[in-house]
Amino acid sequence: MCRGDPTGAQGKERRAPRRTGGWSFGLGINLGDVMEEGDSIYGDGVNIAARLEGLAEAGGICISESASSRSKTNCPLRYNYLGEHEVKNIAKPVRVYRVQIESGEPSRIKGQD
Repeated sequence: MCRGDPTGAQGKERRAPRRTGGWSFGLGINLGDVMEEGDSIYGDGVNIAARLEGLAEAGGICISESASSRSKTNCPLRYNYLGEHEVKNIAKPVRVYRVQIESGEPSRIKGQD
C-alpha cells in the first residue's frame, strides 16, 4: 500500500520550497492487509502507510520494514534506517526507513536535520 495525496485533497499537503522544484507531498509505503468496502479502504496496511506519509518531509519517502524487505530484491534503492516509531492505532512500533532519492538530497523524516 502506497499512501500519498499529491492533490492535497485531504488538506494535508506540505509544500516544498519553489526553488527546489521538489514534490509538494511526502509518501508513505507499507506492505500489509487492506480491506475494501465500497469506495473506502481500511486496515493496518492503510493506517501504517498513512502514518509513514505523516513522517515524510515534502519530497520524501518513508517505507516500512515489511515493504523494504520485499522491495530490496526488486528495486535498486538505498534506504536509511530511522528506527522504530510508535504510530497511532498500531500496537507495536513500526520500523521505518527513509528512501534515498538519487537525483538530489536524500529524503528526510519530519523534525530531523
